[in-house]
Amino acid sequence: MDTFLDISVVIWAEGFDEGATVLGAAAQAVTEYTLIMGSEGLGDLDEDSRDQLLSHPLLMDLPTGFCGGRFTKVQSHTICVSPLPETQSASFLVPPFVLSSSLTRGFNASVGHNPNFWSEFGRTLIHQDGIGAVVQETEKSTDKVWCQAQCQRFGLVVDGTAPECSTVTDADAPEDQTTHSASSSSLAIILPALSDLESFSPAVCGLIRNGYDAHVLILSHNLDHDTSRDGSFPWLHDQLISNVCEISYSALHSSSNDYANAEAVRFWLKSANELMSVIIYGTYDTMHASTTALEIELERQSGLGTTIIKIPQDDLLYCDWIGSLSLTELRSWHFPSVELTVITNDRPNSLLRLFKSLKSARYFGDSINIRINQEQTADLETRRLVDTFTWQHGHVFVHHRVVHAGLLIAIVESWYPRTNDSYAIILEDDVEVSPMFYAWSKMALLHYRYGHLENKIPSLFGISLYQQKQIELRPEGRRPFDARSLFDAYGVLYRNTPYLSQIPCSWGAVYFPEHWREFHSYLMVRFSEAWLPLREHVVPHVRSNRWAKSWKRFFIELVFLRGYVMLYPNYDDFVSLSTNHLEIGSHVKEQPRSIYDQKKALFTLPLLTLPDPVGSRNALATGLLDLPEDQMPAWSELPVLDLLGHLSSNQELEQCGMKRQKELIGCTTIGSRAERHRSFEAEELFTCGSENDGDEADDDFDNMDVHYDI
Repeated sequence: MDTFLDISVVIWAEGFDEGATVLGAAAQAVTEYTLIMGSEGLGDLDEDSRDQLLSHPLLMDLPTGFCGGRFTKVQSHTICVSPLPETQSASFLVPPFVLSSSLTRGFNASVGHNPNFWSEFGRTLIHQDGIGAVVQETEKSTDKVWCQAQCQRFGLVVDGTAPECSTVTDADAPEDQTTHSASSSSLAIILPALSDLESFSPAVCGLIRNGYDAHVLILSHNLDHDTSRDGSFPWLHDQLISNVCEISYSALHSSSNDYANAEAVRFWLKSANELMSVIIYGTYDTMHASTTALEIELERQSGLGTTIIKIPQDDLLYCDWIGSLSLTELRSWHFPSVELTVITNDRPNSLLRLFKSLKSARYFGDSINIRINQEQTADLETRRLVDTFTWQHGHVFVHHRVVHAGLLIAIVESWYPRTNDSYAIILEDDVEVSPMFYAWSKMALLHYRYGHLENKIPSLFGISLYQQKQIELRPEGRRPFDARSLFDAYGVLYRNTPYLSQIPCSWGAVYFPEHWREFHSYLMVRFSEAWLPLREHVVPHVRSNRWAKSWKRFFIELVFLRGYVMLYPNYDDFVSLSTNHLEIGSHVKEQPRSIYDQKKALFTLPLLTLPDPVGSRNALATGLLDLPEDQMPAWSELPVLDLLGHLSSNQELEQCGMKRQKELIGCTTIGSRAERHRSFEAEELFTCGSENDGDEADDDFDNMDVHYDI
């Protein structure tokens, strides 16, 4: 008799988390029970355990699987519940697991990335006795290892630190205690040759100094030196003594059998530590005979929940900044998706210089797409440069206007975020970037967007590549600015600290998705004049009120009303990650040469260059870690400056913005309420109302007619 299987396909909607998408599909199930799986399916579960899960011999009507977590009285910890020979209770499960279909009925998925999705879903099912699920019994050790890897992947520690997994039973797990696992601070570093370890040693030493267990494997030691073989293992042990620290490492005895090499790596990983949170892999510059099998093994490790970071050999020399990252930040390596956005018109020589600087930069194995936006008036030479441009780090997208729009529209419409992990580095064609501009961007993004919870503050709208040397917004005119001198004068502990400023940078900067979407909405509000005439000055006493056709005027308005800030670098002698060449264009007009040169000198900055490895016996320092205690400061330690370059505080900026909202509209706005201050809904800044008026504001905004002649 033929067996028919009904299959329904549900589209994974843009912006939704995997867990939310899976449960949204499960909510449509008509069967009594539902098998919940992630993208790994049944993963590395033992075959008998898979059969046990699929047959589902339920003893109670609770979700059942082989891996879960248990909440504790300490809010920042959740214990990993691994399978044992006896059944255990848990607060929630991680996929795969089986549950009654009735438990998912009515589930509504929400947009956004939520690393704690399964634990939060578990809270909706938990009983008064604290039990919400069952972890089935098994005697298979492979299931225990698999579960601990899943615990790492799904982030059972809710305070943003590295997951701390342990196997517990009902009897020996006090609710206010978490058992530490060695995997909570362990990572593996796999490099082609000993010379690569010498190049990468500043990063390794930084990780060791920050308390992490760095297990290092060299794939081809025989290319560097000959050491007697230890017959009991397919590798030898040795030490590298750099000018920074001593690094213990293992080195493989190379085999002509690719799969033997890959199996040796797998054996080494298990012997070093079964649960590596991160593997940093230095990739060969050219295809190597053993890379295929090794890549397969790394894919297997990735499937177990390990974060694999692949860095090209040529970039290993410039990775000292990686040693300053926490394990949480390293595990988030692949979360941010950064796109380069170039705006150009009729300056082909400037565009060529920008292209050359972008191609000379280091991207550390990341895939980076580039979008080139050409104005309708772009000349033939500029269009030829764009047509012949090649890019090895990702895709190239070209946009050409058929109607002249002007710089305001060119900037604003040059990018729109797809998800809350999408970021744009916006570059006009008279900008030039440092070879390390992407490293600075990545380091700051990981620290302030994906690191510890206390550093992830939603008022941060971007990261500047450019150092401020002038303050342009004071009513009396442009004034010189030196952050280090300011910090010295006010007794700031570290004069070399990065800092927060309300001024948006237009000469090379990373912009964040939530704030850029809100900026689009804000422009619709302002251009409609439904709430406020365009002639009205939103920010009191700043020169940007005169910039009628500048996108920065309106972004400054939004920043002021919300109390938003941007992170700025602060390196010695104004060394910067980008510079502006102040060339003739929309905002720079023809003028006598002597006046032009004088003005240009005010804004052109020296770029951070790559250190020269020739003749150096010491590990190279890129200069990026000229920071307080050689790492990005905590959010609470960053100085805060207002639009005029005066020291302030985040709280003071937010209060000024809320006060101004009331002054402009003549009432308490929805956006000035504390609970709505991080809503990223621009229309709320101009809408009066009581507790229930938010929906009416949305309706007004949707029906708004926008016309603006640039």
